[in-house]
Amino acid sequence: MTVPMLTSTNIRLDTLAQVATPGMTVQLVDSWLDESPATGIYTAANVHELCLLETDHRRLRQQTGFANIQKYVPLRSRLMYSPAECQRHTYFQESLDESQLPLKNRSVNCYFDPAFFDHWTRLGDPWDSDHLKACLTIDRPLLMTLMEELFREMTAPGFSNDLFVHSVGPLLLIEIARHFKSLPKPEAFSGRKHLAKRHLDRVCQYIEESDGRTVTAEALAELCNLSVNYLRHAFKDTMGQSLGTYVAQVRIARAKTLLSEGRLTLKQIAHQSGFANPNSFCVAFRRETGETPTSYQRRQRS
Repeated sequence: MTVPMLTSTNIRLDTLAQVATPGMTVQLVDSWLDESPATGIYTAANVHELCLLETDHRRLRQQTGFANIQKYVPLRSRLMYSPAECQRHTYFQESLDESQLPLKNRSVNCYFDPAFFDHWTRLGDPWDSDHLKACLTIDRPLLMTLMEELFREMTAPGFSNDLFVHSVGPLLLIEIARHFKSLPKPEAFSGRKHLAKRHLDRVCQYIEESDGRTVTAEALAELCNLSVNYLRHAFKDTMGQSLGTYVAQVRIARAKTLLSEGRLTLKQIAHQSGFANPNSFCVAFRRETGETPTSYQRRQRS
């Protein structure tokens, strides 16, 4: 995983320590408001972020929320979570005087790659307003304990520091998933599964560019770092048809193009369309179109 892209306004960051493992980067960070008369902080990242603050600043009457939904809640916990690509906004209900600046705080920040996050949580997209609000009202003792242990580990690294961080990552994500799955089930987390757009695009592109290669659900699931079962159900819920049906449609569409061009034999067309032999190709083509490949080709030439 590459170092996360983080943007912020009115805040300065100093990274004290960092451990990067596959799918996750953990940083120990000092942060403080700059010298400007700041009234708020805007942060956004291209990855999922779980943050534990060392100091509780509730005395400052902070309100925290996500700018895109304009829904804010009092900051009641040192633990905060932000989905990827969501801009979080924290503002203070009262202006800060000079005695309260620079308002320095130390935190441990866990950044999860979207594919790694999806693999362990199976939460999917999109994040609606209720779930964004729930990102800021997390009350799970085990999650807090794990983050506190991670804070201590990043402050004073022990034996096999990187292995410790790597082992904690999946547990953090499982607790995040349990938090959201314990909420009343809106559409995003009901029985229907949603395949993220990046995964859908990747799957469709792979199928459409297969050029005769055998396309398996296992290969597609590995491509997206998802389980086969989840991919099958999420693809059907998202596209309204099964993965196998979509693959068959793409194969027939490719076969129609090759038949219309008239440059290849039936055996060659069957092979380039991903069929084992001309007979299976003819059966599938007739089932899909209601006519044989030969009659389709003859009709296209007339």
